[in-house]
Amino acid sequence: MKRSFNIIVICIIVSISFISAIAMIIFQMHDSLKEYLENSSDLTTESVITYFQQDLFDPQLIIDTSADDPLFLKTAVQNNNFNINEYIKQAKDRYYISNLRFASKISGKVYDGSTVREIETDDKWYYSLANADNLWESTSLDKTYVDGMLTYNISLSRAVYDKSNNFIGAVELKTQTTGFEAVISLLAKQYNLSFAFIAENGDIICKSDNTDYPSNIFDDPMLSKCKEKLSKEKTVKMWLNTGNIFDDSKLVVIKYLPLYECYLIGVENNSKLHAQYRHSIILFIALFAVALILALVLIIRQIRGYSRKIIRDATIDELTGIPNRKAFIQIYMDSSEKSELINAQIFMLDVDKFKTINDTFGHAIGDKALSLLGGELAKITKGKGFCARWGGDEFIGVLYCDVENAKETLGCLCKSIKNSELGKEINMTLSIGVSTIEIPKPLSNLTEKVDKALYAAKNGGRDRIFVNSSDD
Repeated sequence: MKRSFNIIVICIIVSISFISAIAMIIFQMHDSLKEYLENSSDLTTESVITYFQQDLFDPQLIIDTSADDPLFLKTAVQNNNFNINEYIKQAKDRYYISNLRFASKISGKVYDGSTVREIETDDKWYYSLANADNLWESTSLDKTYVDGMLTYNISLSRAVYDKSNNFIGAVELKTQTTGFEAVISLLAKQYNLSFAFIAENGDIICKSDNTDYPSNIFDDPMLSKCKEKLSKEKTVKMWLNTGNIFDDSKLVVIKYLPLYECYLIGVENNSKLHAQYRHSIILFIALFAVALILALVLIIRQIRGYSRKIIRDATIDELTGIPNRKAFIQIYMDSSEKSELINAQIFMLDVDKFKTINDTFGHAIGDKALSLLGGELAKITKGKGFCARWGGDEFIGVLYCDVENAKETLGCLCKSIKNSELGKEINMTLSIGVSTIEIPKPLSNLTEKVDKALYAAKNGGRDRIFVNSSDD
């Protein structure tokens, strides 16, 4: 019972260790996947923003180059209408643009490369720079839809200063950005995200074609949670639902685009990746479960093997291979409880003149004699009783039969030993004492009685069997 309890405790400890290892690995995989999705979604959103900002890079470069061109500054200061218009015309041809113009504070006129007109109150791009202190550039945005497609008309303006840092006018370049839906739909398909440009109130300006959001993003039950997270200062990343990869949680990345005065929202759509992760975890757990079962089976077998070895070492005499004194007592008690000792005979024997054998032939031969005797005893008692090495050259046993049959069986033992090759070589004989087991006398009384019978056999000349039939 104690051994079984110990095996159960060991199995529980091993199981807990395995389960802890599985849990730790799963959590690490879970965190790694979440980090991967967050980083990849963040990078993808930045790529989309960079794509649209790139449309403004060349126009900004053109207007900055023109405003800082020494030839243009000289022409503007000289206030020659023809030369100014000619420079604007050449700049348009050089950069393949059509909406470049210059408003001169000196002349009060606007030059577009072909015509000249007076500065009007509607030229807000000019006045926004002329009336402001230390303002170098200005941008205005006009959102419209052309053929159902979102289009931004963008005005980039830049102040022009002479060498003395005096304001002498402003340069304006108009550009147009369109195709938002097509671009974000392409990028959404490429990166497994869905995108939408939304106003501050949640109205969708445009969205990728892999979404089915309502006209206002905050009307979506899941995305409505983003309302309180909108920020113009930083990129917002949040998991909707529990953030557990095992459920249908979604990663949302929100970034404000100041140029377009709107938010870009990207929703992670890696359902296949989630499914693969779940399948991997299930397979991983299954493999670990199999490994755990195999480990437990091996551990139990090993423990039982060691237990059997320990029990054997504790109960089996190493030299003869038969039970020792402690084991004999336990076997005797078990047999008594099973009522197997009724009318049975107990016997005790030893090797005659064993000390002389050891002194004459050596201890190795003496050990062989004991081993031979133990083996023969095991044979005669198999299925008929049990035996053990009592100590030294003394052996004890029980036979489930009457006295006459016991004497006959033990007589065969004596002949077998005496006629063996080793027995002949060392002149090996046995003295045996026999007594009937009397229930319920204790074993100590019986061993004392059979021990007297053994000594009676020795005193009677050795190499014989003596039966103690007295009641003492």
